[in-house]
Amino acid sequence: MSRAPAQSRLLLGAVALLAAAPVFGGDDVRVHTDAAGDATIRRTDAQNNCPLGPGCTLPDLLEARLMGWTTPTPTTDPYNGAPRQGRGANLFRLDVKFAGLLNPPGTLGAGGTAFDPFAFGPSPVFGFLELDMDRDRDTGGELGGSAHSRYLANVGRFGRMPEGSISGRVARWSDEVDTDFATAPQIERSGADWALTLCGCNNVTVISEGGNANGVLDAGETWVVRSRFFKRSGGYQGASGMFGGSAPGLYDPPVNLRFAHDVQSNTTTISLVWALNAAGAAALTGQTQQAYDQSIAAGSHASVAEGLRDLIIAAQGGNGGPLIGPVHTLTNGWADESHNDEQLLDPTRWRVAALFGTACADAAALYVWTDTGFEDTFGDCNADGDANTADYALLDGIIEANDGGPRDLDGVVNGRVLVGLGGAWSFYDLNADGVIDDDDLDMLIEPAEECPADWNRDGQHNTLDVFAFLTSWFAGHADFDGDGHTTLLDLFAYLNTWFGGCP
Repeated sequence: MSRAPAQSRLLLGAVALLAAAPVFGGDDVRVHTDAAGDATIRRTDAQNNCPLGPGCTLPDLLEARLMGWTTPTPTTDPYNGAPRQGRGANLFRLDVKFAGLLNPPGTLGAGGTAFDPFAFGPSPVFGFLELDMDRDRDTGGELGGSAHSRYLANVGRFGRMPEGSISGRVARWSDEVDTDFATAPQIERSGADWALTLCGCNNVTVISEGGNANGVLDAGETWVVRSRFFKRSGGYQGASGMFGGSAPGLYDPPVNLRFAHDVQSNTTTISLVWALNAAGAAALTGQTQQAYDQSIAAGSHASVAEGLRDLIIAAQGGNGGPLIGPVHTLTNGWADESHNDEQLLDPTRWRVAALFGTACADAAALYVWTDTGFEDTFGDCNADGDANTADYALLDGIIEANDGGPRDLDGVVNGRVLVGLGGAWSFYDLNADGVIDDDDLDMLIEPAEECPADWNRDGQHNTLDVFAFLTSWFAGHADFDGDGHTTLLDLFAYLNTWFGGCP
């Protein structure tokens, strides 16, 4: 069979996929996916040996879904309903799915709580799903030690690099994780405005417990639990005029989360339905709509729009005068926004970053990280959105530059950089064995071995590469012809190269 007809069929198939591709930002559901089976242990205790709970399932993030939401039963069962277009919705729904059976998080001893992470079962899930609502990397984030447990401070532990300009704020070495806002990289400036927060720092109340009512979330059970799980970013606290939260300036009203384990797929889904605006808050409470104010005390409604309104007032100098310092840096971008802007309140437009894990069986460290998401690439040392021969060359240079230097714990020039584990680590230690050496280089592509047609970098040239390329192309990260843009020309250029095969 001639090559041309086969190429034509493949091109037609690509065009058909292109026509069927979802267009986000206005759709009913935005889906962020993460590879299954990639959960790995990244301890944070200095000795790197804190034990996990017996029978613990490592949280393996699979996907997060964001959508506008409508429900006929907002006060009794808000999870009963259907997606609707995000723009103009009064409610939104967030579903975060994990492989296996996971449990709600117990407390970790912070803020006067007990150390009881396994209160609801042997596999508690802890972590943060960060939401950038205004799609501005320069507004939002955490200050001080709170930033140490967030995405930018920890994604490097996995040898993964997020796409886009935010990569310049990722910690690549453990000594870059500090509390000084002025030092680079600025891990505090994540762009996150809100977060699903499973921190173990607040007591959790069980609202409803399905199944055998033994106090443990077992296979096939569905629970609803309540705590301060959905929080506006802590970096806004100093600018805020809000009261009634866990501390002045924090916007962290108690919310309900549903934990549901599905036996057939063996997955656990954490679901939040919450108010985008005052109408949504009234619907969830079954009360008359309240005017926006600066209170989230008991009896006062809360919503995304109200929290954003407070930020806009602060940025305009209305919460006690002009802002200064880091709080000004994180907040001032809100001055020209409107809390009624339907784009800001459209959950399908929000950017998402995720960091999840579990807990030690003792109090040696708060968290054991196991997975990140979503738009990050393993081995992307130069932060260009791909792992290729350029990253091999960069990593080779990192080893040469640091061998025997201050960051090499053995201080010996021997072709390897000893960086440590747990409390000490490096992004460039791709296999997380505590050493940057040839084993890490082996996880990348040597220049002589690179094949442009092998898009998924598995060392083989087959149709899986075409599907991998299409995934990158739909995401806007497939500038194959090197003109700085991802267009239809890149698709045709790649397919021509694919039919040419590898050298």
